[in-house]
Amino acid sequence: MNKLFEYSSMLSTMYQFREELYSIFNKEISVEEAAKKLEEWCECAIFFEPFHSFVTTIKEHESSILNYFKNKRSSGPVEGLNNKVKGIKRRSFGFRNVINFTRRLFFDFNFANTYLVGAN
Repeated sequence: MNKLFEYSSMLSTMYQFREELYSIFNKEISVEEAAKKLEEWCECAIFFEPFHSFVTTIKEHESSILNYFKNKRSSGPVEGLNNKVKGIKRRSFGFRNVINFTRRLFFDFNFANTYLVGAN
């Protein structure tokens, strides 16, 4: 990766910003301290065009983002599950009934198929 950074100092800078933001979310800090660190990060990142819309999004949703620092929970796993179900739905076009779709879900999620044994 260092070779890439030699070719593009901008890429190196963007990577450093990414790492700084990542470190904010991986520390055990208070909501107030997180708000301060996010504000500082945004003040620096706004000067780089690739981050303009991202910084705007952070500012628009700041209170919701800061809620993460109260108990360090995220809806990421649920969003990932929903995304996987949507993908299965797209690939399952043509299934004739709900039972076959449900079987596909159980198969993709590695659940025991015993729940559906008697279903036709």
